Amino acid sequence: MMPGTPVNTEAPLVVDGLKSYFVTLDGVAKVLTRLSFNLNKSEILGVFGESRSGKTTAANSIVDLLRSPGYVVGGAVYIERFNIFRDVKKLDKINAAISSGKEKKSSLRGLKQQEEIMGLLRGKTITLVSEDAHASLNPMQSIGNQFLEAILSQNTSELCQSVINREEFTLEDVERLVSTVEQQPDISGRKRIIRQWMTDHAIFSTRDIIINAFDFKYGQEDLAQEVFSIASTEKSKTELGEVRRVKSIFDLHSRIGKLSVDLVHATADKDTELVKDIQTDLSNSVGKLKELGSFEKTQRSLLKGKKHSFMRDIAVMYAANILRDFGVEETDSLLASYPHELGNVLKQKIALALAFSIRPRIVILDEPTESFDVNTKLKILSSIKEEQRSRNDLSILIFSKDLTILSAISDRVLVMYSGNVIEESTIDVLIHDSKHPFTSGVINTFEAAERVSDKTVKLEYTQGFSPDFVNPPKGCRFNPRCKFRMDMCSIKKPLLSPIAEGHNVACFLYSEAVEEER
Repeated sequence: MMPGTPVNTEAPLVVDGLKSYFVTLDGVAKVLTRLSFNLNKSEILGVFGESRSGKTTAANSIVDLLRSPGYVVGGAVYIERFNIFRDVKKLDKINAAISSGKEKKSSLRGLKQQEEIMGLLRGKTITLVSEDAHASLNPMQSIGNQFLEAILSQNTSELCQSVINREEFTLEDVERLVSTVEQQPDISGRKRIIRQWMTDHAIFSTRDIIINAFDFKYGQEDLAQEVFSIASTEKSKTELGEVRRVKSIFDLHSRIGKLSVDLVHATADKDTELVKDIQTDLSNSVGKLKELGSFEKTQRSLLKGKKHSFMRDIAVMYAANILRDFGVEETDSLLASYPHELGNVLKQKIALALAFSIRPRIVILDEPTESFDVNTKLKILSSIKEEQRSRNDLSILIFSKDLTILSAISDRVLVMYSGNVIEESTIDVLIHDSKHPFTSGVINTFEAAERVSDKTVKLEYTQGFSPDFVNPPKGCRFNPRCKFRMDMCSIKKPLLSPIAEGHNVACFLYSEAVEEER
């Protein structure tokens, strides 16, 4: 998205003119100055940048996890149309504090409200997996308990529905599954449909047997009957009345959270009629929840109570299956282990599986495969892609300094340099027809490395290093390293401008458009 472009309200994540600064002993480091882009529904958007390009700052800023001495000082981040940085007065105060070189906070009330809202959004709506995500695992809890807490706090409604589906599915339902699978032309697509159906019906113990039945009896008339017989062995005569009650409680709790966010938005917009309608809806939802029972008490019972032990069993099986999807075997012993007993690579896999197990709608990945070898990277990327393909509501934003990683998984790629988006296109266009001198230099470096066959061949690379954020170059921040630089490059900052359909570049070689300072 180019600066100044109208916000796309349909995109699940919109970053519009985001500014993030750090207060340092050397001065104010303006890492992000006007970062803007859209993450579209069901898209995997890659963000490429060398070290010190602002990728991690951007990832943390988007979910409001940037901490002192870092501050978000301007711009907007819309998460499912809600601007999490809607409090302009707070941003102005922080901006003024940074400009004066002093560290200050806005009112405690404003900060508390901001954290409450982000507490409602983080998790089921948006989640971040950082480069050292393994460090976020709780050292005092077993891996199994951490999965249980995550799944039963964020994914209980879906688990309840899967139990209902398991107890009520019929031969006709399986026949429809078989018909859908047979219409899918490719093998991976067929297996994706089968796995999703089994997840949606809490079929975990017989997953491999069912997949084998499809493999060996594909196209045969008795396939549906065999799958029905195998899957039916997992029916447990569960009392569905209690399952439906728990689902209703969690659905209402989720609705109350959404209404609370909407109420803040409507209040900020001073839309009195909408505020009144939301307050009425909120009051009714709270009343219905009280009739059904305490959310907190139900949640505690799910985690520890004997009454809901069957839900924990389902959650554990679900966790084991998603761990296997991410290449983690021997899940029984693993779930009983503690983080300190495991290696960092294994813990990173667990952190990724944990993030996807709660089925968020937006996942942000910051260098998610940095610690893996090449073969493991490809397997993990394949798992991430499969998770995204199996759902029609999952959007993924992945930051990496490895272009080969992004080329393997991304639908579209942004190139960041010193906190700015300098090129945007599909991965094919970026690889074969990149325009910005920085991007072309990176591509040429990869190609040159592949051509080297002996030690006499000199590697190509872009001269220089990333600029200092405290005293960045004027104009285009890449101009000191650019062999095509012109006088204008050190005076004005180029605007990210279209040069072809879906291909935007910030470079005066292709457009004279200038980004206005503000």
